[in-house]
Order: sequence, then C-alpha cells, then structure tokens
Amino acid sequence: YNEGLIKNVTNYGNISHPYDSNIEDLSYTQPVYIAGIVQSNTGVIEKAINKGNIFGESARESSVNVQSMQIAGIANSGGTIRNSRNEGNITFNYTKSELDIRIGGISSGKTTIDSSVNLGSIKVEIADSIAKKYALVIGGIALEGSVKNSTNEGNISAIDSTSARWTYARFAGILPGGITGLENINVDSCINRGDIEGFINVAGILGQGTGNIQNVRNSGNIKAYSGLTQGTYVGGIAGLSKKNNGIGHAFNEGEVTAVATEKDTTTSYVGGICGFAEYNNLNVVSNIASISASGKKAYAGGIVGYSQYNIFINVYNWGEIESDSAAGGIIGRKYIYNNYYENVYNAAPVKGSYVGPIEPAEYYEIFKFKDTTTSIFYDSTFVCDTTNKVNMYYFDPINPTGYQSKSYSALVAITPMN
Repeated sequence: YNEGLIKNVTNYGNISHPYDSNIEDLSYTQPVYIAGIVQSNTGVIEKAINKGNIFGESARESSVNVQSMQIAGIANSGGTIRNSRNEGNITFNYTKSELDIRIGGISSGKTTIDSSVNLGSIKVEIADSIAKKYALVIGGIALEGSVKNSTNEGNISAIDSTSARWTYARFAGILPGGITGLENINVDSCINRGDIEGFINVAGILGQGTGNIQNVRNSGNIKAYSGLTQGTYVGGIAGLSKKNNGIGHAFNEGEVTAVATEKDTTTSYVGGICGFAEYNNLNVVSNIASISASGKKAYAGGIVGYSQYNIFINVYNWGEIESDSAAGGIIGRKYIYNNYYENVYNAAPVKGSYVGPIEPAEYYEIFKFKDTTTSIFYDSTFVCDTTNKVNMYYFDPINPTGYQSKSYSALVAITPMN
C-alpha cells in the first residue's frame, strides 16, 4: 500500500494469482488486488516500469455473491501516476459466476495519470459454462479519472460467446468508465493504437462517461460482438457518451465494426466518433475509416450511431458506411428532433436498407424532424440499396408552426460536393 512517493522502480518478475490451484483456496471472501508495482495506491508513483506478465484466475465458485478482483500493470486504486510504463501482458481466466473484474494497463481505479504508456496486451478468456456473469471492465490506461499525454499500444481482447446477461461490460483504449465513477472524466492529448475486441460497450478512447475529451486520436481497429440480451454501443472515440460531454479535436483512423449473431434481436449503434451520443458538443471531429454494422437493428453513422440533442460543428467523414439496417454519412439514427449541424461534410459511400448522405430516412416517415442546419455538404455518390427511402425531412426554419408544419426534402443548406 502506497500513501507517499514511489519513484524510479522496475519490476522484472512475472506475477500469477493463484500461483498453485492445488494448495490455494480460490473461494475468496475479500477483494483481490494484483499489480506490477504496488497493490494499492493513494500517493504518487513516478517513473515506474513493469516488465513482468500478470496472470489472474478464480477457478471455483466463491462463497460470496459477487467476487471482486482488480489487476493493473502499475497500481490498483487511485492516486497519481506519472511518466510510467507497463510492458507486461495481462491475462485473466473468467471461470466462475458473478465475478467483478476490473483491469487497467496502468491503473485499475480512479486515477490521475500523466505521460504514461501501456505496451502490453490485455486478454480475458471467458468460459462458456458460466451461467451468470456480473462485470468486466478493461482499460488500456485506467478505468476512470483524468488522463493526459498518454498512449495505449496494447491490444485488448475479451469475447463472450454465451447468452448470459452482464451487469457491466466496457472496453476502451484509454478509459472504459468505472462501475460507479462515470462523471468528471477528463481525457486530453491521448492516443490509442491497440486493436480492441469486446462486447456491449467498446471504444478507442472512452467506453462510457461524462466530462471532456480533447485532442485524442484512435488508430486501432474496434470490434464489438452484440449479445442476445443487451444492446451494443461501439465508437472509434466513445462508446456511450452521455449528458454534456465535450468532444473536441477527436480523430478516428481505425475500422469500427459491430457483429451480430443470427439470433440477435438487440440494437447496435456504431459510429466513427461515438456509438451513442446525447447532449454532446462535438467540435472539430473526423472519421476516415470504414464503419459497419450487421444485424436486424443495426445503425451506423460516420460520426455517431445514435444522436440526440447534440451539436455538430466542423465535422467530417471520409469513411465508407455500411449497415444491414440504416446508415448515414454523419449519423445512423436520431431522436426525432433537436440536433444542430454547422459545417458538416460527408464524402464517402453510404450503404444500407435505409440510407442518407447525412442521416438515413426513418422507418416511419410520419415523423418530421426539427434540426437546425448550416453548411451541410455531401458527396452525391452514395448508394441506396432500397429505393424511395432516402428523403430527409425538416421543419421550415423560417416559419415553424409546430409538429405538423410543412416538411421539406433536402433543405437548401444540404448541398452536394460534386
């Protein structure tokens, strides 16, 4: 346990828990903490390096309802970590019911992190025999808190092939968002280069949370597998971005994909920047990678999969968008009104059953949309697989008279780029 200062330390040894399943009681009644440098931190760690691989497992059922375990390359809990690096791979075997597992490449808690790097991969093997899951949260850097000037280079992989319901499941290159600490998250000048493969909530930078995300870039490929009982939120920058998030100077260069099974009837939201965005301010953001979603209820957007009460300013998409259901060059689906667009551009093909160069036509065309639009442009070479379903509707911005006012198709602010 550290309450003071740890500086200029290196761990070279591998760490395994349990180290011998034949002699160690695996039915834990207390939380378990595993870390490369210090088990629990509330002080300051500076210039620490972990070179050892870390392995965790719980091999039989616990006597408690929910068993908690935290694993980190440098330290668990909180405190401050600066100029530190994890080079070891982290592996965990999820082999029992109701495990609460939290893993971070640098920290597994709510931490202030500056100028740190994770180079190690994080992989969780999930047993098919488990009937009841609880929580799995993985971050390339930490779980929650404040992170700046940091980079994740390691791949993250966790695949669940069962239909069991999870209480929480989040995966992200920088911060996935903790179990309860989803507010006051700040990410500044961070990069994710690792490929991330997970389920339910997957993103390059932030899995879920509210705060500020500025000056970030994702170049890793992001893939989410949808479950049979829960929706899927996957984005190049953020998975589920809610209430009053500010996302600025955010750029995605990695492919973003949602994969559904044949039996899947849940909804997937996939976007180059956000899977799901509500009350967000997106300013100077772009996507240049392909975005795709499979399934009967799959919505794919070049910038946002689902949009509600958002502000889009200086937004650009150059990545091809494709969905089995609905797809749009900027958003895949929206609440019936109140998004603001200014200087918004799409210059890529859009393919799907319901499509649009900026947003797709809704399944029910009786809805009339009330979006404020300025300088919206699109490349006219987009593809519609189903005819007569590409109109976009808006209230008359000059003389709105309510929900039943006259609608316009492709309002004058929407202009082809060629």
